[in-house]
Amino acid sequence: MKKRISSPVQILMLAVCCEPKLAVKFGIFNAIYIIGALIVFSYALYKAFTFKVSITPLFAAIILYRLSFGVQTIYAENNDLLTWGYMSIVLLALCLLFEYYSTVNFERFLNSLADMLLLYMIINSLIVLLSPGGLIDGIYFIGIRTRFTDPIFVMIAISMICDWMQCRNIGTRTALAIAISLFNIVMVWIGTALVGLGVAVIVYMLLSNMTRTRTLCSPFGLTIISLIITYFVVFRQIQTDFSWLISGVLGKNSTLTGRSDIWSIAIPIIAQKPLLGHGMAANGNFVPYKYTLWQAHNQWLQLAYDGGLFTVICFCLMMLFISLAVKPYFHTRAYKILIACFGAYSIMMTSEIYTYMIYIFLLLLTMYHIREITIIHNNNNYKFRCYEQPIK
Repeated sequence: MKKRISSPVQILMLAVCCEPKLAVKFGIFNAIYIIGALIVFSYALYKAFTFKVSITPLFAAIILYRLSFGVQTIYAENNDLLTWGYMSIVLLALCLLFEYYSTVNFERFLNSLADMLLLYMIINSLIVLLSPGGLIDGIYFIGIRTRFTDPIFVMIAISMICDWMQCRNIGTRTALAIAISLFNIVMVWIGTALVGLGVAVIVYMLLSNMTRTRTLCSPFGLTIISLIITYFVVFRQIQTDFSWLISGVLGKNSTLTGRSDIWSIAIPIIAQKPLLGHGMAANGNFVPYKYTLWQAHNQWLQLAYDGGLFTVICFCLMMLFISLAVKPYFHTRAYKILIACFGAYSIMMTSEIYTYMIYIFLLLLTMYHIREITIIHNNNNYKFRCYEQPIK
């Protein structure tokens, strides 16, 4: 099999779109990333117009999702309009890049993405090793330790997808990605990541033993499960009945390191504007707790605060479009890998927020283009007569 290589230019473009939190602490680097993002957006827009890239349902849903809390952000007190605008430009640029490269050497593009994510995590690992407490205010390269979960799962999934496209089981890059991920998780001890890894393995094993597609094992189904778990954990707080398990396995108390207190404070604030929300607050912090402001520490509460029920519906709409796109490829290994990864995020959303960083959207865009991924795999694997066809 001919070896596939990544593109340094693509790696640079993707790196610019995934600004590490450490760069925010240095004005010059932050400015470089912002200017770079504008250049990448301009390039992506040029390619979109030149090659007449179509607006897919997911692309439209993402635009609607960003607009759903844009107006509120403009008029909100303590708003974060700059971050909202920057994230919107970066996300639109990535959507256009995915649409363009899905028709022009998509395999190389995904390999470039896998290499970029691995490079970021190698840098993060070096900082973890040399400065265990973080470089500035507990921030490593990616961000604070709980933010390591954002790129880790996406990195492993994209790397495994590239292996599958190239007709390999586990390549050297994937093995290294898994080893680096475990190193980061163990060194700073991220309980949420351990839960996510367990969920990903369980979902993958379940999918491997299913003979036909199940709604609950789709992105939309997992989203509904995530909402149900949020109801029981955040609103009913049933975790108090399992405090012995939480403290014994994850090393946390029944409040999940104060998260249940934050949820209790956040819910009445969100209820003040339930339909359209309050707009994006500075750094997403809006919950007064222990003499400072915090994020909601739950994906759904944060979405509800930013844009109310409308934004929550827009996010679910994205998941519905992705589910429709991936359903015909239920029996492929790519489906199992991507759904297992998203399954981990759907559970971790209970105590963390992922839409304020770009990594989860890289996963969503990759999932939506599973058709192109499967075609590449079939073309590479054709001579071995291991043809995986979509279900009619």
